[in-house]
Amino acid sequence: DNQLPAVDHHWPQLKSGSLNGPISKEINARLTQAKKLYNLEKSKSWPNLAVGPRVQTIPGPQGGTFVGAAVSLPIPILSLNGGGREKALALQKKREIEKRLIDRKLKIESNRLVTTYKRSIDSHSNAIKSSTILKKHKKLHRMIGRGVISPVMVIELHREIIEFYESLHEHELDAVKTRWQYYSLHGNLDQERIQNTEVH
Repeated sequence: DNQLPAVDHHWPQLKSGSLNGPISKEINARLTQAKKLYNLEKSKSWPNLAVGPRVQTIPGPQGGTFVGAAVSLPIPILSLNGGGREKALALQKKREIEKRLIDRKLKIESNRLVTTYKRSIDSHSNAIKSSTILKKHKKLHRMIGRGVISPVMVIELHREIIEFYESLHEHELDAVKTRWQYYSLHGNLDQERIQNTEVH
């Protein structure tokens, strides 16, 4: 009876959370970089102001020498670095659109993984509950011990057992693979965070 591996398996529940995986981090970093570039180009658009004393002499009987302060401002103002600013703004808008599209795709992929995971563990659990292989295997070894079963029957029953476990492990592997893909998508690959987010 102890020749069969244990098939009971507790499957943790996948909890919803923020998408913080490598793909999300990369697109967020690209957007942040584009915003910084645009802010830099905007800062270059401001003209250099020159403030200082000014002495002006006006000839004629009403004239004289006047002393005061002057502000020097290049004209035209709006034409400074217009090309660089517009290019940086276009890049920022492009990155914002990319982020919205990728976030949407990642959310769809996250939902798909949850669905696949649930289907795999349901198939795994149902296969264990509905199967008669375990009972057949115990009965087989009792009959072998008494010598009341033919070699052909032994081979056939073992073939059924092998096929059962192959199918069972396929569901199990699908569930495990999907589970870790989900963790990767959400940035929860380190064991400590996985333990904190699983419901046991």
